[in-house]
Amino acid sequence: MRRGLALILLLPAAIVGTPASAGVQIDYLPFSIQTYRPVTKQTIVKSAFIQLIIKHQEMPDSVRALIKEEDHLSFDNQKVRLRILDGQDSYFFDANGNGVLNKRTPVSIDVHAFENLISQNKIAVALSPIGD
Repeated sequence: MRRGLALILLLPAAIVGTPASAGVQIDYLPFSIQTYRPVTKQTIVKSAFIQLIIKHQEMPDSVRALIKEEDHLSFDNQKVRLRILDGQDSYFFDANGNGVLNKRTPVSIDVHAFENLISQNKIAVALSPIGD
């Protein structure tokens, strides 16, 4: 059984009662991490070091602003580092920040800006144990 810590984002009490669809769920393995086994779309949730649920109104917009549609790019399904669930949209990004939206649309994310955003001091976090 694998044990670890999941990072869950908790934001101000003023948002209590916000519908789940207004938030963003993030499963994240740092982009620079090298793994012994491939991390794919199917395994990113189990492999993620950090799991965030963002319900604060400004934070999902900040995450969305980092994502850009592309004409074409190369997505490496063996090096998935980030999954973002935003309503009915599913984004997957590889170690280079190249991604795919809903299995078909090429997208990219600014890796450094994303890592900066989730590490801001104004975010309150709670750690909880996870296991298989």
